[in-house]
Amino acid sequence: MPCFVEETAAEERARYLSQFRHNSEMADMLCCCCTQLELHDVAIPERVKLWWVEHKKRDYEKNLAEQKQRDDEHNRKAALNKLTPHERELLGLK
Repeated sequence: MPCFVEETAAEERARYLSQFRHNSEMADMLCCCCTQLELHDVAIPERVKLWWVEHKKRDYEKNLAEQKQRDDEHNRKAALNKLTPHERELLGLK
């Protein structure tokens, strides 16, 4: 009987992705390294590439959410600036 269990590709991917949290110092270092490797067309090892693809996706989604939050706050302030002091008072706003 073998001393290890063979993993499917999906199981291997899940294991590698779980080993590096996306919000950690290690993730920051890996992100910097992978960015440079990608910029210079250097091959990224497959195990790291699994993490890198997922990390870029999460970064993209995070950036979209942050941009939406900034846009919403800007639009909220713009809308509030259109109100008169009396309208703000009626709405219980400062």
